Amino acid sequence: MAATFITSVGRNPKRLFLIDGIGALVSAAMLGLVLVRFEAFFGMPEQALMLLAAAPIGFALYDIVSYLTASRHTAILLKGISLLNVGYCGFSVALLVKHADQLTTWGWLYFVGELLIVLTLAGIEWNAARRLVA
Repeated sequence: MAATFITSVGRNPKRLFLIDGIGALVSAAMLGLVLVRFEAFFGMPEQALMLLAAAPIGFALYDIVSYLTASRHTAILLKGISLLNVGYCGFSVALLVKHADQLTTWGWLYFVGELLIVLTLAGIEWNAARRLVA
């Protein structure tokens, strides 16, 4: 299944902007609506969750504009969102460390899962961009 996905993306790398944008909106909703409502269950303070939710909203806007305008610049735009995703993961890790004593097991599971998904997508985006340039 993963190989099929990567092959499909290779034929139309602009689809990565749609995938990333949808994922960013889901992430923003989870962080800004769901996890905030269940702050005690996950353990991450509301202020940190709202900071984390803001970034994916910006990423979704970047993805929409990139999808609509990308052509000759697709590789550069893919590298841009890939680096933004990695930066977001770094920021997430910093908040995890800062609030480690407050996080519950469910909080750790959620954030580690999100980090794995976002880093995997960032790697796929970076590799797709490299293939476009080669």
